[in-house]
This record gives sequence, C-alpha cells and structure tokens, in this order.
Amino acid sequence: MQANWHTMPPAAVLQQTQSKASGLTSVKAEKRLHQQGPNTLPTATTESAWKRFSRR
Repeated sequence: MQANWHTMPPAAVLQQTQSKASGLTSVKAEKRLHQQGPNTLPTATTESAWKRFSRR
C-alpha cells in the first residue's frame, strides 16, 4: 500500500504499519527486514565539479 505518510496523523501511520511509538521488537524488526529488505535509499551518482564545469 502506497500512502502519503507525511500527511497522515502519527497514530494513523502507526496503525497502518502495525507499529508502536516505542518501536518494533527485535523479532518483528528481523521479520520485516527479511520480508521487505533493508531500509535504504539508492545511492545517487555524483558528478565531479570538473565535469559539470567542462559541460558548459
């Protein structure tokens, strides 16, 4: 389910994600890590200042 989490009240987010304000237990965290993978963002490719300058 995709949601606009930032627009929802915190209590609604916790309910939707089946979480608690105190966090997940180690067992639940391990299970979610296995099911959903790590909570990471893709790394952005960066362009050096020299390359940006040379394109001008």
